[in-house]
Amino acid sequence: MAHVHGADRPRAVQLASEGRLEEALAEYQGVVKDAPDDAEVRQKVAELLEWLGRPADAVAAYQEAALAWAKAGQPLRAVAACVALPRLGAPQAALVRTARVLAERFALPPGAAVPEEATRAHVAEEGSPGCPSSRR
Repeated sequence: MAHVHGADRPRAVQLASEGRLEEALAEYQGVVKDAPDDAEVRQKVAELLEWLGRPADAVAAYQEAALAWAKAGQPLRAVAACVALPRLGAPQAALVRTARVLAERFALPPGAAVPEEATRAHVAEEGSPGCPSSRR
């Protein structure tokens, strides 16, 4: 994870904990400018935008967070960031575009074995309420 200015991030956390969400958002957005690859901070920006009732901005921010998580080699966190997209009314094209980028980033070569940990995680999540397959 990228190093961020010491004062900005703690201040953003403090502001959010005090319920000063607009101010926290501004602080986190400043941190993103200094550390654009910091996926965790991008995730916080997206969450704050959602909490502030700005769904279009939140969709864009969640997509940026997903791509930052992907770039950081964190596929599960990337997918988790995408979970909010349909809930926020993201257009189908945005969902497809984000899914395509993530699939290209994490695709296995043809014929490659699926890592055992991935198989175990999928089986464990198959029946969970958050798993799309359990909502059919």
